Amino acid sequence: EEGGAKCVFLDNYKVPLMLQKSDGGFGYDSTDMAALKYRIQTIGAKRIIVITDFSQGDHFKMCNLAAKKIGWATDDVKLQHIGFGTVQGEDGKRFKTRSGDTVRLVDLLDEAVSRMAISLEERIVEGRANITKEEVAATAAAMGYG
Repeated sequence: EEGGAKCVFLDNYKVPLMLQKSDGGFGYDSTDMAALKYRIQTIGAKRIIVITDFSQGDHFKMCNLAAKKIGWATDDVKLQHIGFGTVQGEDGKRFKTRSGDTVRLVDLLDEAVSRMAISLEERIVEGRANITKEEVAATAAAMGYG
């Protein structure tokens, strides 16, 4: 405990991972650690991969180290964070989930399909695509939805 807060102190990090705030509240550290504990101890997961934008890398590295330090994750449990580029809005600014201004994932994926279809059609006209116009919709869906 540190000033009434429940924390995990990790080597090479200036700030601890806070499991519970001094006022009894819970934050991102708490919920991410609770998710790890549940997946390891209740579900019995042996490999956990968390995929977020790259800016969360240090946070999840700390969570993974803390889970090992406090004994939740043994050597047979593999914890991994995969970071990707930042998702941005039309204004070029990073989405912030706390503000509630984010786009639903399905809408983001639909937009990816739409933009890919436009790009593929342009490439066909320019002679830079190895597909036919009839294949655009299926190809755009495969690339946009994965």
